[in-house]
Amino acid sequence: MYAELENSMTSSQRMIAYTKLDLEDELEKPADKELEERNWPQSGKIEFQSATMRYRPQLDPSIVDVNFKTEAGMIVGIVGRTGSGKSSILQTLFRLVEVSSGRIMLDGVDIKSVGLHILRKSIAFIPQSPFLIQGTIRENLDPFKESTDQQIDSVLKEVEMYDKIYSFEKNLSTYVAESNNLFSIGQK
Repeated sequence: MYAELENSMTSSQRMIAYTKLDLEDELEKPADKELEERNWPQSGKIEFQSATMRYRPQLDPSIVDVNFKTEAGMIVGIVGRTGSGKSSILQTLFRLVEVSSGRIMLDGVDIKSVGLHILRKSIAFIPQSPFLIQGTIRENLDPFKESTDQQIDSVLKEVEMYDKIYSFEKNLSTYVAESNNLFSIGQK
């Protein structure tokens, strides 16, 4: 009974701690409308300029004075030893954690000047371990409901998944979850 009580109290402590977290930046900012009209980002050029990030003020920085550029159209892989800052770079790009100094530019725009909705919607990455969200195949492929069936079908044909998807009775409306094993790791 004591162990169960302790588990319950730990959950309560975490919930209280979450209510005291700093709020994220604004989801939408005045510049977003202009950026959307310009179809930003168009090329995907990323530039880290002397970027330093720490998870908490009292901790040492996780990344220190990082400088690099990726040109438009580049496919970038971040590799390194455990603790070298790979995940930290990704977290600063999505602004899950803010840089404490320096800046990050995306197509010439400082990402701090952009609302979180447009920023996070504009960046994609491929995680080391693939996963599916609970929902339909369509929701996994087009979570913002921006593509037509024809566009999705075109992509499915290009990646040789069209026949697999259309072998299911409900096609794009087939419900998927991590546990139902409809797809191999490579297909995910």
